Amino acid sequence: MKSVCLNGTFVEPAELADPLSMLERNHLFQRIHTFGGTAPFLSVHLEILTRALNRLYGMQTDLSESRIADRIARLLEINRFPRQSACVTLRLFPEGIDEGSDRCEYLIETDRPLLYPHFVLWHKRMMLDTVRCDAPHEGYPTAGALLCDRYAERTVRRRGGELAARESRDGVLLGVGGEPLLIVSGRQALTTPLSAGATDSAMRRLVLSACREEGLTVTEYPLTRQMLLRCDEALTVDVQGIVPVLGYRDRRYFNTAAVRLSERINRTNIRTYR
Repeated sequence: MKSVCLNGTFVEPAELADPLSMLERNHLFQRIHTFGGTAPFLSVHLEILTRALNRLYGMQTDLSESRIADRIARLLEINRFPRQSACVTLRLFPEGIDEGSDRCEYLIETDRPLLYPHFVLWHKRMMLDTVRCDAPHEGYPTAGALLCDRYAERTVRRRGGELAARESRDGVLLGVGGEPLLIVSGRQALTTPLSAGATDSAMRRLVLSACREEGLTVTEYPLTRQMLLRCDEALTVDVQGIVPVLGYRDRRYFNTAAVRLSERINRTNIRTYR
């Protein structure tokens, strides 16, 4: 069984009071892509967690970037994960991990090895569907949002789809699995703004920066299902890279912007992989 890092100490999951119910407790999380045993965008992940902790719980955290980076590197080594590329999950429990705890605690897990030592363009293009489901504290990386995204994924798969875009009660498309949904029309890339319920993430910042570098005009505007029927292209991201969308309902999309954005991200971050 893989070790985890609890508040800086490496332990076996069996040593935790109740590992399963622990993940049902209120917490904030970040999925982190590591290259060569390091997390190059760790400062962004910690910034997002720190802001969410302050706004939702009125708390401050003393998480040290250097300490978290060291624990991630050591945990990858302990669990014998490949150094080239892996996914790590950092969870922050504002109310503690166990019942009766009165302090903020953190947990680091080695999630899964990633197949490629760089960001990639997914080779399989998938069909998109939408599910209406609001999460508590929309727009933040919470356990509630994670459960809502999983519900949306299961619902879409039962319908025969593959990618699930979660939709708010107001009809706004919030994203796919906590990451942004982008649509491209001509030279314009549109995505739902944070103020309308989208969630901030390291990959969101990365792909929007790549859009601008590729000469696309980035417009943050609340996306709707109707817009999916009129755009030229749609895509999302995950911790590994760019995920191109094949289509929505009877609409089929091009795949040109996704290819260019994937190439741009890799050119920009080539030093990250060394």
